[in-house]
Amino acid sequence: PPTPYTTLVGRVRCEREIKRSKFIAVAASVPDERAAMSFLNEVLLLPTRFVF
Repeated sequence: PPTPYTTLVGRVRCEREIKRSKFIAVAASVPDERAAMSFLNEVLLLPTRFVF
């Protein structure tokens, strides 16, 4: 039988460029709220590059 929901096995990252704009998505499965906040803080610290 199908599981009640699907979750990620590991961390994933996707980058897409649309009309010269770059969109970056980062996702990961976390066990609890504390881990979620830690993940968000880590993602917010990732370097961003601006190309003009």
